[in-house]
Amino acid sequence: ASCMSDVSLLKMCVSALFGTLGYAIVFNNHYKHLLFVCIGGLITTLIYGLLINYTNFGMFISVMLASLVGAIFSEILARVLKDPATVFLLPTIIPLVPGAMLFSTMYYLVLGLKDNSGLNDFWISLSNTFLTSIAIAIGIVIVSVAIQIFYSHKKKKA
Repeated sequence: ASCMSDVSLLKMCVSALFGTLGYAIVFNNHYKHLLFVCIGGLITTLIYGLLINYTNFGMFISVMLASLVGAIFSEILARVLKDPATVFLLPTIIPLVPGAMLFSTMYYLVLGLKDNSGLNDFWISLSNTFLTSIAIAIGIVIVSVAIQIFYSHKKKKA
């Protein structure tokens, strides 16, 4: 069963598209890359949204697989457009970054320091933020290692 409506998924994807575009502009991505990174941000968000809402995968696996797809997309663009993969990867995974979770973590920490009322929520939020960050990293590392292994074997055969 779906946790969110298709309209909410559409809103999430449109937000990701513009968020990715904004990030790419602020961090001076070349104008010729803007369309591609926006598509990448849209793809990672769509993958995450579909997995989290229409499968039994949890947040960790959904984020990791979306990150993995984003990393593959970035590696393909790097080869096609002859630019470093990170130029495409960073904006592409921006929609997956747990900014709202980090805000909640800090909010609960401040509450917890004030009167101990938010410390339990702080630890829960901190662990979710940490797990999301680790899931993003694992998705990227899997693709990076696979690419390195592929090219090292290709060089040995040549």
